[in-house]
Amino acid sequence: MIANSTLPREAFSGSEKRHANAAMKKSIIDCFFQQRQLMIPEIARLTGYSNPTIAHYVRNGVEAGYVRTSKTSPESQIRGRKATWYRLNPDAAYFLGVDLKHYMMVISLMNLEGDTVAEQEYRELQFANTPQFFESMCHQVCDFIRNSGVQERIATACFNISGRVNFRKGLSHSIFAFENNEDKPLTEILSDGIGVRSVIENDTRAMLYGELYKGNIKDYKDCLYVNVSWGLGLGILTNGEIYRGADDFAGELGHTRAFDNEIICHCGKKGCLETEVSGNAAIRILSEQLAAGKTSIIKPGRTDSDSPSILDIIQAANNEDPLCQDIMEEMGRKLGLQLANLINIFNPRAIIIGGSLSKDNDILLESVKMSIKKYSLKLIHRNLVVVNSSNPDRIGVTGACLIAREKFVQDKLTGI
Repeated sequence: MIANSTLPREAFSGSEKRHANAAMKKSIIDCFFQQRQLMIPEIARLTGYSNPTIAHYVRNGVEAGYVRTSKTSPESQIRGRKATWYRLNPDAAYFLGVDLKHYMMVISLMNLEGDTVAEQEYRELQFANTPQFFESMCHQVCDFIRNSGVQERIATACFNISGRVNFRKGLSHSIFAFENNEDKPLTEILSDGIGVRSVIENDTRAMLYGELYKGNIKDYKDCLYVNVSWGLGLGILTNGEIYRGADDFAGELGHTRAFDNEIICHCGKKGCLETEVSGNAAIRILSEQLAAGKTSIIKPGRTDSDSPSILDIIQAANNEDPLCQDIMEEMGRKLGLQLANLINIFNPRAIIIGGSLSKDNDILLESVKMSIKKYSLKLIHRNLVVVNSSNPDRIGVTGACLIAREKFVQDKLTGI
């Protein structure tokens, strides 16, 4: 059977009968997403609905232009009867994903079948939580849309936002929450700014969503995704559905109190986990160690603009720089200890280590694994899979495109 949508149930409105009808249509579309080309009896087998019910919806989809006939089965011709194959029309709609990272922005365009058709990264656009950056971001997105060649068929856009994001209400409480926009959802401002209906999602949940459908955890229903980037976030998958919490704020792993230190986190509190486990922390710790006289192949930066990057530290560690190796190993140990607690609570089948600090960073991964093995219960961790993200640089924007497509399916295609 086809898995349920991982977007909130509030996206479906109306009576229980309408909800059931929408769920049926969604399961049919999911069949096409997973297997692309199908005959009606095969869809009926996968979903559990009758052939006439499937045929009625598929015919409506063909008339609306979202489904098309594909080819005739050679096997059915041999048996003397024709069987029509169906698939989604990839050009019927397109979906935009925008992934905001501390050091760059990535924009991607996906068709209805889930193929990435265009992608661009903007490394010159350094993130800043200011109205000026927001305006520049929207300008770059508008240019991408105009140059896409399919501007009129871009149905939905999804922006990945770090921090506390309420997907249901379209609100960001951390990024772009400017005073003059307090009473207006960020989704409305973005929609007006780029001319495409927009949604927002927490960046770590978008990464988890991308891994779920295009990455390392397709076969798992219970897992944790750890986003170790400039900050530290957590995505939680339970029984095949993304857990969001009562107000959509679940997953703020970086702001759990873990240390008795005097380092003030950007949230305003002391002792947060991400003050010792994050890209920001790695750069700070390296600078402190160099200032204290420790040696490294990385030289201290004289200004913020020439200070070492996360990538510099990872490369130095991989080149056997003792100081950078120690920083990565200690960071992995501390992260693994906290994950061991979560493993004992959630009993996941897999943990994915993602984000910019995970890229080409086996030192961090192995240290996390050792710490998990040491501090979690053996009975719980014995079947646990711990791996790096399939593509730390792109899985977030892939997830954004998929979320935009999912929202379009719920709002548009289930009404065919």
